[in-house]
Amino acid sequence: MSLTFVVSLISGKTVSLQTDEDESVESLRVRAQTALGAGKGRLLDSTGKVLDGGVPLKKARLQYAEPLTLQVGRVVICGSSGAFAAILGDGSVVTWGHADCGGDSSAVRDQLKTVQQIQATDVAFAAILSDGSVVTWGHADCGGDSGAVQDQLQNVQQIQATYSAFAAILGDGSVVTWGNARFGGDSSALRDQYVRNRNINFTNVCVKRCGFCAFSRTGIDQEGPRASWPPMKVAETAIRGRGDHPRWSLYPTIARAVKSEYPSLHIHAFSPEEVLWGARRSGCSVEEYLMQLKEAGVGSLPGTSAEILDDDLRQQVAKGRLSVAQWVQVISTAHRLGLPTTATMMFGFCESPKHLASHLVLLRDLQKRAQAPMWKETRAGVRVRPGPTGAEVLRAHAVARLVLNPALPGGIENLQVSWVKEGFRMAQLMLTAGANDLGGTLMNESISTAAGAQHGQLAKPSELRRLVWELGGRSVAERYTTYQIARRFESPASDSWEDLDEAEASAEQSPDAPAESLEKISDSTAAFGSFQKMISSSDYRFRDRQPTGGRTAFREVSLISGKTVSLETREDESAESLRIRAQRALGAGKGRLLTSSGSVLDGETPLKRARLQNLPLTFHVRKVDIAATCNAFAATVGDGSVVSWGSIQSGGDSNAVRDQLKNVQQIQATGFAFAAILGDGSVVTWGRAGSGGDSSAVRDQLKNVHLLQANDEAFAAILSDGAVLTWGRVDYGGDSSAVRDQLKNVQQIQATRFAFAAIVGDGCVVSWGRAESGGDSSAVRDQLKNVQQVQSADEAFAAILEDGSVVTWGRASAGGDSSAVRDRLKNVQQVQSTRLAFAAIVGDGSVVTWGHADAGGDSSSVRDQLRNVQHIQATGFAFAAILADGSVVSWSRPDLGGDSSAVRDQLKNVQQMQATRRAFAAIVGDGSVVTWGDADAGGDSCAVRDQLKNVQQIQATDEAFAAILGDGSVVTWGRADAGGDSNAVQDQLKHVQQIQATSQAFAAILVDGSVVSWGASHGGGYSIGLRDQLNNSKLQVSLISGKTVSVETHEDESVESLRIRAQRALGAGKGRLLTSTGSVLDGEATLKSVRLQNLPLTFHVRSVDIKATCFAFAAIVGDGSVVSWGRAESGGDSNAVRDQLINVQQIQATREAFAAILEDGSVVSWGDARCGGDSSAVQDQLKNVQQIQATEAAFSAILRDGSVVTWGHADSGGDSSAVQDQLKNVQQIQATNSAFAAILGDGSAVTWGYDRSGGDSSAVQDQLKNVHQIQATSRAFAAILGDGSVVTWGSWGRRCRVGDSSAVRDRLKNVQQIQANDAAFSAILGDGSVVTWGHADSGGDSSAVQDQLKNVQQIQATNSAFAAILGDGSAVTWGHGRSGGDSSAVQDQLKNVQQIQATRSAFAAILADGSVVSWGDADCGGDSSAVRHQLTNVQQIQATYHVQYQTFAAILADGSVVSWGDARFGIDSSAVRDQLQNAQQIQATEMAFVAILEDGSVVAWGGANYGGDSSAVRDQLSNIYE
Repeated sequence: MSLTFVVSLISGKTVSLQTDEDESVESLRVRAQTALGAGKGRLLDSTGKVLDGGVPLKKARLQYAEPLTLQVGRVVICGSSGAFAAILGDGSVVTWGHADCGGDSSAVRDQLKTVQQIQATDVAFAAILSDGSVVTWGHADCGGDSGAVQDQLQNVQQIQATYSAFAAILGDGSVVTWGNARFGGDSSALRDQYVRNRNINFTNVCVKRCGFCAFSRTGIDQEGPRASWPPMKVAETAIRGRGDHPRWSLYPTIARAVKSEYPSLHIHAFSPEEVLWGARRSGCSVEEYLMQLKEAGVGSLPGTSAEILDDDLRQQVAKGRLSVAQWVQVISTAHRLGLPTTATMMFGFCESPKHLASHLVLLRDLQKRAQAPMWKETRAGVRVRPGPTGAEVLRAHAVARLVLNPALPGGIENLQVSWVKEGFRMAQLMLTAGANDLGGTLMNESISTAAGAQHGQLAKPSELRRLVWELGGRSVAERYTTYQIARRFESPASDSWEDLDEAEASAEQSPDAPAESLEKISDSTAAFGSFQKMISSSDYRFRDRQPTGGRTAFREVSLISGKTVSLETREDESAESLRIRAQRALGAGKGRLLTSSGSVLDGETPLKRARLQNLPLTFHVRKVDIAATCNAFAATVGDGSVVSWGSIQSGGDSNAVRDQLKNVQQIQATGFAFAAILGDGSVVTWGRAGSGGDSSAVRDQLKNVHLLQANDEAFAAILSDGAVLTWGRVDYGGDSSAVRDQLKNVQQIQATRFAFAAIVGDGCVVSWGRAESGGDSSAVRDQLKNVQQVQSADEAFAAILEDGSVVTWGRASAGGDSSAVRDRLKNVQQVQSTRLAFAAIVGDGSVVTWGHADAGGDSSSVRDQLRNVQHIQATGFAFAAILADGSVVSWSRPDLGGDSSAVRDQLKNVQQMQATRRAFAAIVGDGSVVTWGDADAGGDSCAVRDQLKNVQQIQATDEAFAAILGDGSVVTWGRADAGGDSNAVQDQLKHVQQIQATSQAFAAILVDGSVVSWGASHGGGYSIGLRDQLNNSKLQVSLISGKTVSVETHEDESVESLRIRAQRALGAGKGRLLTSTGSVLDGEATLKSVRLQNLPLTFHVRSVDIKATCFAFAAIVGDGSVVSWGRAESGGDSNAVRDQLINVQQIQATREAFAAILEDGSVVSWGDARCGGDSSAVQDQLKNVQQIQATEAAFSAILRDGSVVTWGHADSGGDSSAVQDQLKNVQQIQATNSAFAAILGDGSAVTWGYDRSGGDSSAVQDQLKNVHQIQATSRAFAAILGDGSVVTWGSWGRRCRVGDSSAVRDRLKNVQQIQANDAAFSAILGDGSVVTWGHADSGGDSSAVQDQLKNVQQIQATNSAFAAILGDGSAVTWGHGRSGGDSSAVQDQLKNVQQIQATRSAFAAILADGSVVSWGDADCGGDSSAVRHQLTNVQQIQATYHVQYQTFAAILADGSVVSWGDARFGIDSSAVRDQLQNAQQIQATEMAFVAILEDGSVVAWGGANYGGDSSAVRDQLSNIYE
């Protein structure tokens, strides 16, 4: 039966359709949709009911001519990080994209009907159906699996999502969550917490006077106490002073004392201020001082001293406190060492909201880089103004919670409120405003109390739990310091403090058992004392006053090359500390501080002991390194070559390998042979063949050598992959084949005379060599775990374990058996050895000895004297210990130095000791020397006593001493033919910097880098014939403009130091040093580490360094910081990382993100996280970065060890995990738009990223050998091999495979250079001809011009065409005509072409006369007729490269700029024309230009969102780079 239906679209359009009763509803729906020109929809009857598409009309029971409606549902699309999901008009869902991100919904397709709403986490989707149920798919851990809560997901009204979790609101108002618990997937985590702790303020004596502190006193104040404390069982003790105590050694002592009494207690102690103070005063680095505190028992650091992290504000209220950078340094170093920290914020004194915001953002950025947890505490200030209002406290906590959201990168999970400052009620309110931690029980609190806080000093655990219960609907937990949960209390019914505390009180008694339960204490003042009582009592007065820092002075330090800096210092600062600061300030390589007389300052002594009278000091970068066998020397001179002299049988003649000894990095020696590591990681050996002088058996394997170790007659080399190679005398360890399988990931090697022992990555030890001399450790293998250090005697090893115990093996009589003293070997700090015995300093400063009694193994006769031992020195058969008071105790054979009683009265304030085989020499505080032991071996210095004044350093042969005096001269004594007589060379021994020794001779390095030697001639004491070789190398440096100078240098000089000197000698502006290949030398590295092979160097003056993403610019300014502008999310806003962007060396860019390499080799990235703007996941690995390469959305960094770190979009090469094992010794990386290709040191290539863009080279992997260079199109690679042939891989679209060069393979020989556009390659061959392949319309077919392509010099490319400059200066083009492939209209003008530049669719050529010819798409710069008369004396051309809008900009000789091309973006520079004067360089984004002017300022124009408006950063953009 024929029927007619009128179908109306809801928007009003109507059609009449004739049908019959057998037609299906779906068929009618489709016809109606077509007739109405509508999108996909549903047919509704007149009542609004949806018609079932599968039934015929007759079964739909429709009335004749009943009006129908076509309801078109609009498509709703939702996206995760890598996939999309679209709700169609019929309520079904279509997904696409990365399967792991929700792009594949096939498993739940049948359920996805009548979908109402979709929500997404980063990698999963959740859909609400019309019946209120929920369907999920995607990554299970991030919300893609709701199976555990599926029964609860009914009548769902709305879904919200975090990064990795969902929350559904049900009809009854309840909430169901699932996904990653850390990101909100577990709503049971709504829990507040506290810690049972004790706060100890050990002193209020402080050298700082902060404006907001009411607690601190000076050492001479009447209220300057030191506290003591009774025992109490707690989970944590928080030990705090107040700033910097004059006795900086007090800090480790306190921690050690607490830990020894309460071993199970967690010590949360010492602020960054105290750590920095202790490190400075003890003359060590922050890292070393933190290691001391960690070893003393400190478990975490309080992040106090932070106040507000803004230097200007800190100077106002606390002048002299540590800077923001120093606070960050201490906290970051603690994280790196595995010490968790908190971070505090004090507010309510004189800060602004801007200060608070920047403080919180800095903490978030620091947390992103943290290797250990960080927790946040907020503290209200109590001085300067009365403190914050209640509203300010509430806002501060709430904002902190938002900024430090743990669901975001850099978030901090736990936010603590201070009940002692805010009171219980206010603290309770803060739990509803973002805080989730009430802090601790405290028991003692003095700092806030001193400032007037009235909230008490003890909070009982039950009180803290009650505060949480009163809020309702929350649980509470008692935690440990490091935030692991100790006890959970889910409801008030489960809270029974009586049971808990009674159980605690009846626990097994121990030194740290509680005196009574905290809950039963009624008077906390009576139980714990009070601040007021303590400061008023004389019992705790600080009486041990010492100088609080000494006089301050300015020291002027000059680099030999001429640069001078003035440094403020103190008389108690160590010379080493000043040396490090001078080195950094001067930008020099490692060197030494010299007085005006040329003497070297001893790094260990404070400046007041150095008796400095004449300024300035000089910073000298050492030029020569010397190593010694028993009877020969080998010196590395400035050019990386080696000079050796002495006994020929002991390595004194290196002539046979002289040609190989180039670019030497390190020399090691056995008793009779040398081994040198070269710059390429290979090794050269010479000397006695059987003692390691012949490495031919392992030569092929000696590649990428990292470190060398040696015993008497064998070498062991650690390779960069952690494997070990050995050679030399077999029974001395020269053959390690029996343990080769175990020698993996080796960290360190130690040696006895006849064996080796290696610490491998898991802390175990592998030994080999002569079994009875330590080569067999099988008897103690089970004990050798978590080994930290190994020490050796002649025939035995001693290993210090992580717990401070010691394990020994080897010859028992030589110290290999320590069983008799095992119980005493606990908390060992240091082990020293004679030839046949060991001596260990244990934690309490006493000494334990074992081994041969006559060699020092028996110290019983002096045991009572061995207290507070600081250092031990040894002869061959005796020990001498320096005590804390500077006195010395010695023991063992009297004739070999074991009896110092004859000189005991003189041994006071001993600074340093040295030893021959049978005698000791000690430098005492006044710079004189005391000796004892065998007179013939240096034990008697009476003959030279009057000369031994102001001694700086002592060195020793087997039987003689040599001392360097303050004026750089040398005094010797002992056996004459062993170096004890230097009379023959005394006139030459001036300005000596260092002395090295063989067994029978000395060699002194002078300030000018020359060498003087004396002693037995067969032992290396005669070097006169080699004097001319022992000098400095000279590097020839050329300025690009033509001027050349020769600069004297040495291998230890830094590249930066050489650059500065070359710049001055050439009279040039600031520039960079380039090798002969054009690569930039890393300024931080020394010349020996950069492996220079080709001279001369080139000095390239570049006034700017600007990089661009598609939408933003980033410029390195003169102080090494970075200014960025343009679209913020594409890298135009670097504010979040501004504090990190210091000493930036290089910037690289993806499409929407930047990555900067800093001077220390670390990397900072910003911009779109999906395009590489967030490197936090790999930040720990980004160290010693040498180079960065980029695809459109990912970065790859080559590290100094040749490994690679990647980040950004995984499909664009941001994930190299599949090939990480292969990425070793990487030399170079090239990129398509979505894949990387790396050339390895062995000439092979490794690829990763999107396979169709070249990320999969498996089809040609066998051919990728001896690769010299790789070039890329947007989706394919081409590799030039060593024989000049080419291998290609990758693809381009469906019409052609640009990665397939098989059609021209026979012609691809002797290839010199390859150029690429979007879809084709062009290769220049050795004869100047060209071979092309790829898409024909894009230049892959050059047959039409093949006859003209001869003597080709250079090729340039648009996206679909090529232009070649020939030897006669003409140009030939081919490819897509409109993209520049047809230059016939201007062919007559293309003569004497000097350079060609390109947009995506046009070329512009600079001719010899400075004019310009352009062709291609007129809208993209192909028509320059409108500005032709202006284009004269053109120096440089740059281009934008947007897909549609492209423009050229040319710099003329007078520094003005002319632009042409698309009129909409970049062509119009009229608004900035007055500023465009003396332009030196132009850079471009997709739609904007930036010009760097001669004065270093910057002018930008074009699309504002693309970087064309730099007005917001104009003040910062001055003195670019220079």
